Amino acid sequence: MDCLSEHERICFNQVRNAVRDEIHPNYDTEFNILRYCQSCEFNASKTIYMLKKHLRFRAEYNLDEGERTLRGEAWLEEYAPWTILGPNRGHDADHVVVIEQGGQIDSHGLLKSVEITSYMHQRYRRMEKIYSIMQQLERETGRQCYAYFIFDLNGLHFDPTLIPVMTGPFRNAWYEAGLHYRQWIDRVFVVNAPTFMSILWSAMAPLISEDMKRRIVFTSGNGADELLARIDSDRLPKMYGGQMNDDVVLPPKRIPKQMYWKLRSDYPNPKALIPLSIPAGKKRTLSFEVKEPCKLHFYLIAHHQITLSLTYTQDNINYDTTSVETIASECTRVGLPSMDYFTHLLTSSGHYHLHLMNDASWLLPITVKYLILSHNQYKPQNVIPVTASAAVSKTKK
Repeated sequence: MDCLSEHERICFNQVRNAVRDEIHPNYDTEFNILRYCQSCEFNASKTIYMLKKHLRFRAEYNLDEGERTLRGEAWLEEYAPWTILGPNRGHDADHVVVIEQGGQIDSHGLLKSVEITSYMHQRYRRMEKIYSIMQQLERETGRQCYAYFIFDLNGLHFDPTLIPVMTGPFRNAWYEAGLHYRQWIDRVFVVNAPTFMSILWSAMAPLISEDMKRRIVFTSGNGADELLARIDSDRLPKMYGGQMNDDVVLPPKRIPKQMYWKLRSDYPNPKALIPLSIPAGKKRTLSFEVKEPCKLHFYLIAHHQITLSLTYTQDNINYDTTSVETIASECTRVGLPSMDYFTHLLTSSGHYHLHLMNDASWLLPITVKYLILSHNQYKPQNVIPVTASAAVSKTKK
């Protein structure tokens, strides 16, 4: 913190004062706030806006209370795991070492097995675990902590669907997690890169921020030279030039077909969902009135990429001409065969507007199916369908 410039310190203090009534004591650390300031280039108003959104996210899912209400897919830790080796004690006591053997993940089986919301919630669980280690190190060292992320592509094979998977679901998962968990990666070491890596990079590079590009290191072979320059040998498996047994790394497994997604017994019949056609380059807006605080339950079937957002107006349902508050920022959801389920807690009466955007298509319309149920938090038995009116408008490219 001593290395901050006067401008940066002023920004930091403005942000901390602005969120003091919303931030939980367990999350209220200098470095957690600093990460958001850094990611927003010390723009105070932008930092306050983004951090408050994250704090609402933390409050909704009780992330600082111990009893987290994040959904999850525990089986992902067996079939598509991350290995968290813990802190790197010698060279940099302020770094955590994380490994993903991405080249061996059954990406096609994964996409046929998950719901996007529960998949992302499992990813958030991983991030919370990494952050807890980082925050403990920060308490011990008094320095901002980061992670060294080893991304192992050994076993990756090229096929026609690889680039769409990398630029779609893979990129989207990292982007959505990055909206909440910021400035945690120091370096990404890409090891065992395939011979066609230049093709992948040409497709991925335009989608990666300049800041993240500077953090990516393409190593030669298993990356031993580059890794040992920054990571202690007793914190590296032998396969990467270290001293640890290789069995500490959790290997991905092929997903059996019996684990592919099936309709859950507590989900509605797909026939009960309402079809909605969205023209190419346009968005549909579902507007509805809420008369008392409630939790909304959303069910969505979308076989093509779609972008969602939720806004609020207090008095007038005409969202184009009144003061609009963003409740949930734009979130891109890749097309999957599963029915997705997610909730949102609405704390104020008024008019809400769910925007569904077909911004990935220039020519063809898409059809999604949806169902919205209202669950009054004070009357648990009151679960009713929400009636919404639909309007179409252009998206902003």
